[in-house]
Amino acid sequence: MKKAMVFGAGKSGLRAKKILEKNRYEVILVDDSIGMKSQEAIGLLDDIELFVKSPGIPYVDLVKRAIEKKIPVV
Repeated sequence: MKKAMVFGAGKSGLRAKKILEKNRYEVILVDDSIGMKSQEAIGLLDDIELFVKSPGIPYVDLVKRAIEKKIPVV
């Protein structure tokens, strides 16, 4: 199964998660305030095929690491 990571559990992040799941992705939802912490999620990037960053999320370590690993970031 394809794996994606969604960073941000606001309206856009939750909507992205729903769309990805409809397209048969296993989705890891990351949100430092209410869910998995971004520092914890860094260790899961090796299996990720697509990374979705919500618009209000800054380019923190998790996003930078995804870019370094050449994971498509949208």
